[in-house]
Amino acid sequence: MKLKLVIVAASLMVLGIAVAAVDPGVKEMFDKIDTDADGSITKQEFDAQPDLIKETHLHGYGCFEQADVNQDGALSLEEYDAYEEEIPCE
Repeated sequence: MKLKLVIVAASLMVLGIAVAAVDPGVKEMFDKIDTDADGSITKQEFDAQPDLIKETHLHGYGCFEQADVNQDGALSLEEYDAYEEEIPCE
């Protein structure tokens, strides 16, 4: 599973996936969770909004950590989108 995550993250970085390629609904939810509008979702923002998180694929235990493939403590739009669209948290 971790290898799959690394491959997805590397592919996103190599391909330079643009924000425009993200589904508008995914971007809208990302923006709701990103309360300080800095372009990333911190663990604090994530944990502060359990009702919103329940509407995503990231609602299970440890999902934030799984989605944070570069382990920087925050989810970029690309990391969030990879889980929301392709890799539901297990």
